[in-house]
This record gives sequence, structure tokens and C-alpha cells, in this order.
Amino acid sequence: MSSAIGLMLSVNPDLSVSQIKKILYSSVTDLKSSYLSCGLLNAGLSVQKAKYKVFKNSVVHLTGIEKLSGNRVKVKWNNLNVYGPEKMLIYRSASKNGKYENIKSIPGEDNCTYIDTNLTTGKTYYYKIRVAMKYGGGYKYTPYSEIKSIKLK
Repeated sequence: MSSAIGLMLSVNPDLSVSQIKKILYSSVTDLKSSYLSCGLLNAGLSVQKAKYKVFKNSVVHLTGIEKLSGNRVKVKWNNLNVYGPEKMLIYRSASKNGKYENIKSIPGEDNCTYIDTNLTTGKTYYYKIRVAMKYGGGYKYTPYSEIKSIKLK
């Protein structure tokens, strides 16, 4: 158990003792037995829950959109306050309140730009992004960034 706690603190050093206990108890796999009432600690899930406590309040900021030659735009963001991003998801729409399509998923935390290509002159494009982390058998997400737009002239 001390190893699991050490790993939890390595991804979230601000956890209190009561938070650690709550995460540990909620990460136990019940071992059904007619003789015992016990459980098996799922250390991996404990670490994911500890990381998610920080991650879920992260906000990624869309810092700008820049027109490039050849009907391309560069989308830029800042993820300095996002803990442990595993993939960046970029969304685009043809209207601010329209349906946004996930146009790119970029792994890793070092890349903070994306170049969108094959756009149409005279159209306005709207962008937003969010970040994902692995959690259980799927992903958990930060809230969407603010929306920024650019009109191609």
C-alpha cells in the first residue's frame, strides 16, 4: 500500500491524508468469499484517480490563430496549467454555435501548435481545444477552451 501512496503523491503531491484514504478505499476490487470480507487494492486505478483530481480542474487556453500561406492556419494554445496531458484534441466549426468536428488528436504535451490545411477562402472558421488523459478503459477530458475564429481572405 505504501508504494501505491508514493505513486499517488508523485502525480499529485497536494493530496491530503483524507483524500488518499478516500481514493484508496474507492480503488479496491471486492474479493467475494464466503469466508472473508476483503478486497484487493488496484494501485493503477488509485494513481489514475489521484492524477485526475488535478487534471479535471485544468484549463487549456487557445492563445491565437494565425493565417499562413496557401489557405492554412496555425492554431496555438498554452497548456502550462494542464497537468499530465496525454492528447490534445482540436475542434473546428463553420459557425460559432454550430457543430464542432474533432479534426485532430495530437499525442504528448510538448506540441502546442497545429496547422490546419485545405481551408476555403472567404470562410470563417471557429476553433476550440481540450485535453484528454487515460482513465480506466477510456479517457477523461478537461473543459473546452475558449472559442477563437479566423476569416480567410
